[in-house]
Amino acid sequence: MDKEYIKKAANEFGAELSVAEKYGDYFFNKIKPKIKRKFLSHLISSVEDMINEKRKSANNINGLRLYSISLLPITLKKRATTRFFDNGAFIFYNDVYIGKQAQLLIAHELGHIVNGLVR
Repeated sequence: MDKEYIKKAANEFGAELSVAEKYGDYFFNKIKPKIKRKFLSHLISSVEDMINEKRKSANNINGLRLYSISLLPITLKKRATTRFFDNGAFIFYNDVYIGKQAQLLIAHELGHIVNGLVR
């Protein structure tokens, strides 16, 4: 993170510069690398919400999360696959793919889940 930005943020929020630098380092070294692995998280969350709303409505249930989608990078012979279970789905994608390639594979697999929702 830019040193000037950290300095400005520390002043804005009344924090000591050393504390702001510590949090900045933590963000860039611990949190940001994990964010990079959260491919299409907003899209996945939206599909989960749509499926949950449909299931809640059909079963007259409020407040529970009934369906979740998990992404799992693993060594596969193929590029990606989806496995369904009663309360969600696992999208397995080949861990050799990164960035936009992984996003494309995950989006394709997510399409299989949406197909079930549309039917």
